[in-house]
Amino acid sequence: MRRFEDFKLGEKASLEHTITQEDLDKFVGLTGDNNKLHVDSDFAAGTSFKKPVVHGWLGASFISTLIGTKLPGDGALWFSQTLDFLLPVRIEDRIKVEAEITQKEPREKFLVLDVKIFNQYGQTVTKGIAKVKIIEPALESASMENPVLERKRRAVIVGSTGGIGKETAKTLAEAGYDLILHYSKNREASEELTRSLRREFPLQNIFSVRATFNDANSIREFKNEISRYFDSIDVLVYSVSSKLVFVPFEQSNDEDFLRHLAANVTVPYWMAKEFYGFFDSRYSPCMVFISSMAADQPVNGWLGYSTSKAGMNALVKGLALELASVKIRVNAVSPAMTETDLISEVPSKARLLIEAKSLRGRLARPADVANAIAFLASQKSDYMTGEILRVTGGQFSI
Repeated sequence: MRRFEDFKLGEKASLEHTITQEDLDKFVGLTGDNNKLHVDSDFAAGTSFKKPVVHGWLGASFISTLIGTKLPGDGALWFSQTLDFLLPVRIEDRIKVEAEITQKEPREKFLVLDVKIFNQYGQTVTKGIAKVKIIEPALESASMENPVLERKRRAVIVGSTGGIGKETAKTLAEAGYDLILHYSKNREASEELTRSLRREFPLQNIFSVRATFNDANSIREFKNEISRYFDSIDVLVYSVSSKLVFVPFEQSNDEDFLRHLAANVTVPYWMAKEFYGFFDSRYSPCMVFISSMAADQPVNGWLGYSTSKAGMNALVKGLALELASVKIRVNAVSPAMTETDLISEVPSKARLLIEAKSLRGRLARPADVANAIAFLASQKSDYMTGEILRVTGGQFSI
């Protein structure tokens, strides 16, 4: 939680949301405001607006989201707001809510925010002034009084709803970690995983955080959301990959190739760039990326995937060198074909061939990979960095 002194004049935050019919229906159901101008197309057609207008307070309610989760965030007490509704908002409009600190009142410890809401055309639809008091803890925690006290290791698992990510979450929870479980689309699966782990490990802090990584700024927002729960982390596990589909070279396309590069090189680079300053150097901090045996043994029809995983391996070794000065270890786990949904479209013939090459006589299981990740995440691997740990069932020995 940030203190009043931490906030600076001119500091900004924003969020975006597309207004849907479902949003409007829920707002009407909750408030009872079924004014025909908002809900009746025929009625609205007879007015100067011509189409139904979204309730002004529906859009303005996202000011609360911005204040409560981003600026100032946790500990904010929103006690005053002025609003001018300048232009109508319609269903399917995408609004952007922005807030900027324009004044600080040190005696009462409150911030004055200039708040604006824009539509997708950049027009200001709503504006106002918010006043927010910063509520700070009455007592320092024991960890603040004695910063060297032992605490649980903290890990962020990016891609926690996939087969390997989910198994890694369970394995690290069993090892006593506090966890941030990232998901992009599968909210139901993430919430179920979070609930089950909380039931099994009630003394650990486990949170689910949604994020989609489109650019470097989206990763910055992801880290800012994590900072609501943890002031630092010890482990970052990147377990995201693009879907595996056999595509012969002559049928391949740029879009597919670049999609693999984004998932396996570009986003991991952005992730490392944004998070390296968020680690606690006292607890053997580390990053663990999930690579693939395909980086060393390219598979026909997987050109984009194999190339991007090889790029990930190079990134891991480069980051290990670059981040050694700040005591961050960087490693990768490189499994053979693993029994997850990622290989659902892999032909059975290819699967049988991999099984035949394995000295264990089977494909890798998510638990095999998760155990390797847990080792690299632990302080037991403190001397390991820049390594690509193969989990292949002995396929490279024959």
